[in-house]
Amino acid sequence: WVGSTDGLYRVADGIASGLTQRDGLGSDYVRAVLQDDDGTYWIGHTNGLDRWSQGHAQRVRLGSGQAAHDTSVLALAWRDGMLWAGTYDLGVVRLDRQGRVQERILLGDGAQPLVRAVLPEADGGVWIGGSHGLAHYRAGRLSYLLGGDGQPAVTVQALYRDAAGTLWIGTDNGMATLDAAGVLRRWRPGSDVPAQYVFDFLRDPTGDLWIASDRGLLRLRAGRFQVYDHRQGLPRDKLFRIIDDGAGNFWLSSNMGVFRISRRELAEVDAGRRRLLAVHVVDQSDGMPG
Repeated sequence: WVGSTDGLYRVADGIASGLTQRDGLGSDYVRAVLQDDDGTYWIGHTNGLDRWSQGHAQRVRLGSGQAAHDTSVLALAWRDGMLWAGTYDLGVVRLDRQGRVQERILLGDGAQPLVRAVLPEADGGVWIGGSHGLAHYRAGRLSYLLGGDGQPAVTVQALYRDAAGTLWIGTDNGMATLDAAGVLRRWRPGSDVPAQYVFDFLRDPTGDLWIASDRGLLRLRAGRFQVYDHRQGLPRDKLFRIIDDGAGNFWLSSNMGVFRISRRELAEVDAGRRRLLAVHVVDQSDGMPG
């Protein structure tokens, strides 16, 4: 441990390791990672899609025909033995466990929008979010919400269905909800939600909804928002993902590393017993490749 004029530092062996092109990945710029129900990892990156199993990477081809090209994969989802991949310019591709293309979903004619979120449902339908707004596809039929058909266009970045049946929609202009009865509500930045960009959602067993945003970590409880940001010790306010590790912690991803924070300490901040969170940061100094 080293005390200095710039704070306290720990010098230790790295606790993180990475997979890169040296290990067989198609690209070092990874956009989406998903583990399926048999332990296989699917890795979407700027050069396409890899299937990682038993320590080896297998390239998965998404294009078709002699002029097939791979494209950046921005979103991945898994349901009922099928992988759904949202892409940069090939729409949505559905694949089986072996990586064979089963279906291609195009969002209109001509140039395809960026697909940033996919959410398959039990009825066989899939919600598709991206630069086109929000679309729903089922049995060959495509319909639009929040974009297209004269609707105000926003870029949808996150889709999350909670246990009550509400679909939460994160966008670059606040967020929206679609309840189980099909009623759409828009949450506008500033007046309805204290963030402009909404990237991820997590509903916990207590009923609180946690939101990763460009203004920090948000908690929605009983209709009111609480904001946790640099004022409580977060190294970065712009957060992309929230994961509950089941051991009392949240893991938050950002473009300045991954953070772990204690849920108990969040409660202590709420109660006024603590001003700053003890944030554990995992970054390049811990062995992260980027």
